[in-house]
Amino acid sequence: MDDDVHVFKTPSVRARAVEVTLASTLFDLEHSRAAGVRCHTGVKAFDKDFDVWSSGQTIAIACERRHALSAYLIADHLLAQGFKQTASVYIIALPGTTVLNEVHNLLHRHVTAFSPSETKVLELLESTQLLQYFDVAGLAESLSEVSSRLAHDFEPAKPSKSPALGSILFIQGISSTLSSAQRRSGLVQALAVLSSVLRTITHISRACPSCLVLLELDLEVKTKAAADEDSEEIISAFSNLSGRFMRMSPGGPLGRMLEGAADLLVAVHDADGKVKGKKRIAEVVKDRQSGQLGTWAFWEAAD
Repeated sequence: MDDDVHVFKTPSVRARAVEVTLASTLFDLEHSRAAGVRCHTGVKAFDKDFDVWSSGQTIAIACERRHALSAYLIADHLLAQGFKQTASVYIIALPGTTVLNEVHNLLHRHVTAFSPSETKVLELLESTQLLQYFDVAGLAESLSEVSSRLAHDFEPAKPSKSPALGSILFIQGISSTLSSAQRRSGLVQALAVLSSVLRTITHISRACPSCLVLLELDLEVKTKAAADEDSEEIISAFSNLSGRFMRMSPGGPLGRMLEGAADLLVAVHDADGKVKGKKRIAEVVKDRQSGQLGTWAFWEAAD
């Protein structure tokens, strides 16, 4: 009987120390992110009243029509960082984008004041990389490539490789791409791919504190009567009960997810029709980090 008894020995488990993250480490990380690199448009009057462009966060710019605000930010950044061989600006856009031409014209306007050579402008643009995409899958692939490059530049073991003046990641055309994805594959599929894209965008803004992520989104303006029941209005300091209705495009769950991913949302609008001509209002309508909610200024691109 005793011969049939089997004795099972419990394997010994060796305790292993777990790395502890101190609260002071997290505080230092947040402090370095709060003191990120500041970007400007180069328009002194506007920059004085609207100094909200800080790296280490995702800033969405929603506008009914393009007003070259992003191009001014990119051009001023390139002028500030000078002639470098490493990329400091990444542009992810649909084919046919004009933002690179706008940046070129702005650089040419500033550089020719000191040197008439087109070569100087092209040298400044060498640190800009354009990645084009056709659909959401292409957008995700482009973001993954940029994320890998930025992770190498901001590697902690190589602090000297971190650009002193930071980097800018500009993403254009995401609103129309998501609308197409929803029509083609349905809302559930569009939400799934958007969730993956936004995770990558958030990771970039958090892992690279010297990188400013800019999302250019479409803004829909309708009358209150024509607004959908499920639409979420963008509340502005210039809104009124009988005026027009501003919302993200696409609307519904996709728009809410896009808005939720932005640390700061800037709406470029005409103040319910009160601002005429080329001038517009740039207004912070959402801010969850720096307390800039309600900040606004007149924006007008120079001719």
